[in-house]
Amino acid sequence: MENRIKTKFNLKNLIEINPEILKPKKQIRELCFENKCGNFKQNYMCPPAIGSIDELTKKISFFNKGFLFQFEEFFDAKNLGKLIESKLKFHDKVLSIEKTIKTEIKPKTVWGFIAGNCELCKPCKIVLNKPCPHKEKARTSLEAIGIDVLLLLKNFSIDNNFYRDKVIWTGAVLYQDLCT
Repeated sequence: MENRIKTKFNLKNLIEINPEILKPKKQIRELCFENKCGNFKQNYMCPPAIGSIDELTKKISFFNKGFLFQFEEFFDAKNLGKLIESKLKFHDKVLSIEKTIKTEIKPKTVWGFIAGNCELCKPCKIVLNKPCPHKEKARTSLEAIGIDVLLLLKNFSIDNNFYRDKVIWTGAVLYQDLCT
């Protein structure tokens, strides 16, 4: 299945992981509280709206299988319009990978992670005190739940560099395989 997903979604890297390796860290989550990206309390898929480190750790423990993957696109990484377009394309890939896993494996549940903050609404409805209109599509990132993505990639010897001429998005999908 790994190779089928990698090829079908044109992924740079895809590896099967045990979700136990995803350990949310307080120091990574604290970067969100510094609000350098401007999304703290401004996005349903960012802290504090997504729950505490303890809540997220408990949620991760529910899953027994997963995939960590990367998608790469070549363009000037300073081009904000292309960057957002590419990010939304990656978001769609995460949703499609979830759907493929649901169809082929039929797990009890899946949980996908995009890269960065959710961009489905501008502004996010949280700032208007309205419910999320995309509850079925909105996803959070590994960073938002407190995962040190650069270290995670390094541990798997996967590219964790930043480039001027391309963007490499990192995401994951966790699932509960009832057959194991």
